[in-house]
Amino acid sequence: MDAVIEACKLSIGYRQGRRGDKLVQRDLDFSLDAGSLVCLLGPNGAGKSTLLRTLSGMQPALGGELLVEGRPLSAYPERERSRL
Repeated sequence: MDAVIEACKLSIGYRQGRRGDKLVQRDLDFSLDAGSLVCLLGPNGAGKSTLLRTLSGMQPALGGELLVEGRPLSAYPERERSRL
């Protein structure tokens, strides 16, 4: 199967203006194939919701690369992202 979503050295967290970035997870490498079932488990504060918001484009990645169908997520207009 071909990967639909790929992450390479992905860093996730929050931009906090002058206080800098709050890093939640860094250097995440994974690929998600079409039709696969994925479970995301972890303790409170581990970054599960932050990862999902980053994958949906609701918040930007702090670093690394996030590809959807081989294209950077940032290359998709919001309307097209919502359809994917």
